[in-house]
Amino acid sequence: MQKNALYAEVLKPSWSKLLACLLLVFCATCGEAELEPVISDSGLVVEPLHLQLDQVRFGDKGTGVFHIQNTSDEPKNLIRIGPANCSCTTLTLHLPDRPNFEPRQLRGHTIDIELQPGEKAELEVLFDTARNRRPVSHRTDSFAFLVEGARGFPLQYTVDVWVPFWLEPWNLDLGRVGATAKASGFASIKAHDEKFFDLIVPSEVDGWQINTKKIEGAQALSFNLEFQAPDELPLGPFHISIPVRVDLANSPTLTLQVMGVAVADVDWTPRKLLMRPNDDGSSQQTVSLNTTSATAEVYLKIAALSGLPEGLVNVEWEVITEGKSYQVKLTVTEPPTERLEGELTLILDSEDTPQVRIPVVVLPRP
Repeated sequence: MQKNALYAEVLKPSWSKLLACLLLVFCATCGEAELEPVISDSGLVVEPLHLQLDQVRFGDKGTGVFHIQNTSDEPKNLIRIGPANCSCTTLTLHLPDRPNFEPRQLRGHTIDIELQPGEKAELEVLFDTARNRRPVSHRTDSFAFLVEGARGFPLQYTVDVWVPFWLEPWNLDLGRVGATAKASGFASIKAHDEKFFDLIVPSEVDGWQINTKKIEGAQALSFNLEFQAPDELPLGPFHISIPVRVDLANSPTLTLQVMGVAVADVDWTPRKLLMRPNDDGSSQQTVSLNTTSATAEVYLKIAALSGLPEGLVNVEWEVITEGKSYQVKLTVTEPPTERLEGELTLILDSEDTPQVRIPVVVLPRP
């Protein structure tokens, strides 16, 4: 008995090792099977199950193809392919055996396309890195493949993306800025897949001055990009594009978009007043009058209404900051019996903007 017990104890480690080896072989076989063509119970062959795209540079697009064939002796109806999980993925179905077939983009809707016996199809995958709004060095996406009368199965693709650096934000809306206020802002640039590089950024774009500065003590290589408007902007919307790249071979170019609206040195909001009565019949609106430049000054002298019955609307104004900011308040205590229109005129001590005219509409009770 002692001998048998000893024999069993000696065998225990051997059985454990054998089981571990079997598991390793099984797992290795499973891993290889994922790369083999998939034959669904419908008779369709799809190759491969997992598509590996070539590495792409951020800003570029990568493509790959799943090959599909009906190996049965009966027509097979493709019900749906997709949708992909990421907006960065575009799926397009091609039928090379049908010269007049227009390639169809697949967004997860029912497609109801019948593949004839022996017919082939190609499912093109387009990966667009520009749709990534955060730095992604590796992307995996999957989607459903459904055939009538058979079990569906997932298809998957993987791609590596080279993102040497990252820009944040991509878009900056400065809003309403004074034409002579020399509006400014900044963005940050950080290393991602590469640790060392120098920036290549123009020092001027459309009159805007651009400066970059390395951030000392940062965990990863980082820079600040600062920009400033010219001495005077044309009135109206503006939009500039600042290209950013680094001194690495084949570096992608990221673009900082800066936009806004240049206004005169004196600005006011709103541009139109609508006096809509509350439940008690009263209504109130406020006009804000401000300078948009640190050096500009404006002085409100008179605020008067015209075109409306006397006493219908009360007008009063207050100084928020002398020479810089004012508020004009309009109050209606009793609404009219019909819609009335008038105008608020602000007389200013300003060479560029001597007066401001604002349409006023007073509504009756509903």
